[in-house]
Amino acid sequence: MQKMIRWDRWRDPINDEDGALHTLVSDESEPMPEDVERAFDNHIAKYPKPFYATPYGFVPANEFNQIGKHFDLWTGETNFRLTYRRCKAIENTAGVETFNVYSPYRFRIAIGRMFDSLDVKLAIITKLCKPKLELDPLSTSEVAGLKTLLKTKHKHWAIYVFPNQKKDFAFGDAEDVRQSYEFYKTVKQSIGGEVISSFNEPNEHRA
Repeated sequence: MQKMIRWDRWRDPINDEDGALHTLVSDESEPMPEDVERAFDNHIAKYPKPFYATPYGFVPANEFNQIGKHFDLWTGETNFRLTYRRCKAIENTAGVETFNVYSPYRFRIAIGRMFDSLDVKLAIITKLCKPKLELDPLSTSEVAGLKTLLKTKHKHWAIYVFPNQKKDFAFGDAEDVRQSYEFYKTVKQSIGGEVISSFNEPNEHRA
């Protein structure tokens, strides 16, 4: 099974999508004691702004205690267990500011503001999911044969070998083939594999 990581932007449970804060109160099915309800009403009258209800009382919500406004937070879900070694690999990735494990298959990271979040996530995917491509003799022969055929008949071509040895290829117009070539490289960054093309062959003509 190919290892995979799915990314979702982490959302503050106190904030909705528009950034508006929700007021946390007790469930209506469990009425508050009279003294607590009186304190609650007095607080609302005095401090009409949103707040957090904590074991230590009502804490006004402000920019200093809203974590989502200070960190670029992402949740990663995996189809493989987060072992100690894998967790250390995530934690030591350049750009990872904070790292928290929720379960054996879920974690959260904060990405530093001076880093590109896509680059950091791709680096983690590469570390944890990229398989080593070892072509068997038959597959190597097939790739060599396909490459020779494409080079003989077409000026521009590209081949992508998936980690499971399956192949995809493109040939024809330079612009179309280059688009396929760039796409193959993006896929390789995410899941591994190998890309062979007239664009990276040293003795091939360039567009």
